Amino acid sequence: MDSPPILFSTDSDLGQSYIEAMTLAGEYAYAGRDVVVDKVLEILGTQAIESIHNHHNYAWKETHRGEDVWVIRKGCTPAWPGQQGFVGATMGEPSVILEGIESPAMVDLLYSTVHGAGRVMSRSQAAGKIRRFNVWECNDRRGCAYRAPKGQQLAGGERVPCPAHADRRGDGRRRRV
Repeated sequence: MDSPPILFSTDSDLGQSYIEAMTLAGEYAYAGRDVVVDKVLEILGTQAIESIHNHHNYAWKETHRGEDVWVIRKGCTPAWPGQQGFVGATMGEPSVILEGIESPAMVDLLYSTVHGAGRVMSRSQAAGKIRRFNVWECNDRRGCAYRAPKGQQLAGGERVPCPAHADRRGDGRRRRV
């Protein structure tokens, strides 16, 4: 959606409503990450040794150069001296944990840093780049991993039976991948 920017006072009713909604959304995001991390740790049967939240696309009221200002970090996260952050990488590269430092450059950047590796193309450019097709899989719930070879997913519109379960009715399902 392309719309012009809106400027409003944070002291107005609209400004206060915006701050309250943004704060609630931030708390929701933190809670959601905690739930996901807890579930992954449970699945792995382990515990976290450190927890680093990387809040981004958010606005903070901060003091810079003696002035109270609202800082909106779209695509960035805070990096105050000693504050740790997580920078997610691409699927093939390692992610990193970084720590903010005191330096003239960080003052100029309002103590901000990146929150991810970025991308080669936008989400809208990437949409539709993955070709999806129907496959025929065994639906045996005991862990059969049979998938009909590409080109044989449907034989004349009929099901392709699983070699291990060909005698069962309802032995397969189509799934879009």
